[in-house]
Amino acid sequence: MLPIKYDRYRGDSFQIVCLQAEDAIKAAIVIQLALKTLNLEISARQSIGIGKIDSLRNDVRTSIGEAFILSGEGLDKMKGKILTISASSSDFQQNITLVTKYLNVQLKEITRAQAQVLLKYMVNKDKSHYAIADELKKSRSNITRLLNASHYQLIDEYIQYVNYLINKAY
Repeated sequence: MLPIKYDRYRGDSFQIVCLQAEDAIKAAIVIQLALKTLNLEISARQSIGIGKIDSLRNDVRTSIGEAFILSGEGLDKMKGKILTISASSSDFQQNITLVTKYLNVQLKEITRAQAQVLLKYMVNKDKSHYAIADELKKSRSNITRLLNASHYQLIDEYIQYVNYLINKAY
């Protein structure tokens, strides 16, 4: 799930390029959760562009291709959202828009404690509630309660659905 390239500029902006579109979705969610776990008022608006990359340069922000154009256009239209996905496939776009609106609401409303547990769940290889509880030094029942409150299964299903749509469209 690691990005293949990233670039930070102007102090408050970053771009990430993932080899697989499926990785971009999970990376975006992980970034939102990681920011939420901080005891700071930090947020990020993220626009994922799914498309061809014509020229991937060392300085990512100067790279050329449909993915970058779609991402930039999506960012310009984002009003009030923290995550948007733009793609050239109209079928994909039609299917992804509504479920991504749900994800936006969920990511905005998740608590810091829920984000901390959900983040561990998403990045750990061992996703068992016991393993997460052990790592975070909390009870298994508390981990289960926080994961359920974060709607972790729906977020898992969202990622699977997006991956299905990407594979179907591209």
